[in-house]
Amino acid sequence: MNVEQIKKLTTLNKEEVKLIEHVNENVSDKYVPIFTSELIDLLEPEFQFDSGMRVKQTETGHYVDLKKANDTIRIYNSFDRSMALRVHLVSDGISIPLGIDRLIHRGEKASNFQEEFKAAKQDILDAVIVAKTFKDHLDNTIATKEIAKAITESIFVMGSRKKDNKDITDIVNYADLLLDQNISVSKYINISIRSYLKGEYNYTKNDVKMSGKPKRSVLGIIHLENRLVKTLEEKFPEYFL
Repeated sequence: MNVEQIKKLTTLNKEEVKLIEHVNENVSDKYVPIFTSELIDLLEPEFQFDSGMRVKQTETGHYVDLKKANDTIRIYNSFDRSMALRVHLVSDGISIPLGIDRLIHRGEKASNFQEEFKAAKQDILDAVIVAKTFKDHLDNTIATKEIAKAITESIFVMGSRKKDNKDITDIVNYADLLLDQNISVSKYINISIRSYLKGEYNYTKNDVKMSGKPKRSVLGIIHLENRLVKTLEEKFPEYFL
């Protein structure tokens, strides 16, 4: 596979993950790469590679999913500083961090990362159990109007800049129609994300009623997950210590 073919990769198999592991020439000489393929190997045999996705064809940002029965670990990474290394549990569309987010690709900490990662492997497997406990909590917690409002505001963002959302009011999230049925927080989140990605919502901007538009950007979905995690950290801090 030549360079141009590699640049055009969108989905990634296990071997193709290695093909994009090239450090961008513009990053600092002190930058120490942490290769996704090595993390995949380190998490085996407990978790097996399932699939991968390139965030942008012009960048090395990507994520890979590793599976064990019904559990999915998602590793986000890049080699051009476009995306920090993060490891999440993904369950029913909800992404829950495992506590090793934003590891620094610099200096001794990064250069010793593989050795430390091997030593911390059991801690990461234990973190999966904690994340699953949190997911169970979301499944069994009734969505209040306060929590629903915070979740809606974190999901239904119309652009990446503050000014894109400054004049937006009256977001109509159809998941709110189910609040009287005492639905769980996780169900409220799932319905809200699905509606947002499909464009099935309405809002008012500068006193003009507008309809949502479908979202297909992988990077946009990752930003959505990040915003949602921050909201969950605020509402359920005891699970993010």
